[in-house]
Amino acid sequence: MQTIDKSVKAVVIGAGTGSFTVITGLKQYLRNITTIVNMTDSGGSTGVLRDELGALPPGDARQHLVALANRSDLVRELFNYRFGGSTFKGHNFGNLFLAALEDMTGDFEQALKVAGEILDVTGRVLPVTTTQTNLCLVRDGQDICGEDNILGTVIKQKNPEFYLSPSANLNPRAREAILGADLLVFGPGGFYTSLMTILLTEGIVEAIAESKAKRVFISNLMTQPNQSRDYNLDDFVGELERFTGGRIFDYIVYNNAKPANVLIDHYLAENERLIDVSPEVISQVKNRGYKTYGDLLISEDIAATNKVDLMKRNLIRHDPDSLARAIMRCYFD
Repeated sequence: MQTIDKSVKAVVIGAGTGSFTVITGLKQYLRNITTIVNMTDSGGSTGVLRDELGALPPGDARQHLVALANRSDLVRELFNYRFGGSTFKGHNFGNLFLAALEDMTGDFEQALKVAGEILDVTGRVLPVTTTQTNLCLVRDGQDICGEDNILGTVIKQKNPEFYLSPSANLNPRAREAILGADLLVFGPGGFYTSLMTILLTEGIVEAIAESKAKRVFISNLMTQPNQSRDYNLDDFVGELERFTGGRIFDYIVYNNAKPANVLIDHYLAENERLIDVSPEVISQVKNRGYKTYGDLLISEDIAATNKVDLMKRNLIRHDPDSLARAIMRCYFD
């Protein structure tokens, strides 16, 4: 790999463990990283804090902060620590900390800034919007609102209709970061509930399209049982284009490694499978005008699970360094 200019301005857009992996990898190569985080999470500890305190959702932002942190492992582990017991069971210390900072400062962005100073982050974390909003799905003539509710809903219709309630505008600081980026990375993450919800924020599609950055979309590793069970890579790219109104990304990065059969069987039992990236499918993606990059991107480590976690966590994940190298190859292309 070429020597990397540490002044390269990278923007990572996404949520949860997917973005955590991207940031963790890129941080080894870049020093100017801005992350733009989803603000419609309503599940687990985050959902409880939204309901009880009226806080903006801290969970995904907290993961971005930890990924960018330069403090000791112990401090980073503290921000990811989940309580057992009863009253606080499943709650994350970092989520509670951010909610407290937001309450004290009256501003979620200021809370992220203060937390970033404590964690000595490389870069900064920005909410995609500061509007308290929820993702909604129109299904069989009814509206289902809240990411956690949508995740439990079987979506059978083609081209499902989503919207934000209330509508939300792009954070001006996030827009500025996108327009000033040299490298822009979107994904991976829950396709509809973590990624496409971001694209529903008014102004973000236009900002990405206007950006002069190398724009990279990272495909997920697995389908989702209720929402994308039969999708191949081209199906995902087609849906991405439906939400963006056309092709606004330059590169599609995908995994072509196969994990251990025992892990595949675990996912099949949950009606999830590896995304089809066969040569025929990749040819379809290329015919849309994208450059594609496939590599062995699966981590050999099996992700640990936490019994007190309020949400299910993935076992198969991207390898941070392999993913970062794939992204940087797109940048140098």
